[in-house]
Amino acid sequence: MKLQTLPVFVAAFFGAVSSANSDPTPAKVLSPTRIYQVIKSFTDDQGGVALNISGLACMSADAARSTCLVIDDQGRFAQVATIGKETVTAGARLPLVGRKPSKDTIGRPPAQVGCSGGIHKFKDLDGEAVAYASPFFYVVGSHGCSRNSNKFRSSAFILARISESALANSSVDLSSSVSVETSYRFRRR
Repeated sequence: MKLQTLPVFVAAFFGAVSSANSDPTPAKVLSPTRIYQVIKSFTDDQGGVALNISGLACMSADAARSTCLVIDDQGRFAQVATIGKETVTAGARLPLVGRKPSKDTIGRPPAQVGCSGGIHKFKDLDGEAVAYASPFFYVVGSHGCSRNSNKFRSSAFILARISESALANSSVDLSSSVSVETSYRFRRR
């Protein structure tokens, strides 16, 4: 497969730097131990190249590749990723939240969050992290007031859970075939 001219994805596989003793020698500068070529770019909600990836988690890798889930900050979607020996390929997008609250989301949004800017519309997950614990991936929203206006947005207080088996075939359109469970219960009153 011919590699396209795309940004290079630098993985956070850095050598450990530790100073257990009181040696005043300056710490070593960290450098990447592996650089990956991006075969297909990740996309944001509008279909443009994602520039604000804020979370990534992967299932256990086999010898050739690992299936991962990526979240783009300020987005409503997660995206499947395949990491090979020297490549990263973006796969299908997976809707986590819609433009309006879902009646299927477990629990209720927090009633009191202390955001001085008041209440803002349901917009996006504002995804901050992805975790994997077999057999599920978890995507968590920011669970905080908006950065610039200090407004409460209930969509940022959602936790999403996706089954690993749902990501087995990342070449298909996941929007209609994958069940995403969402909950407000990550934050208790």
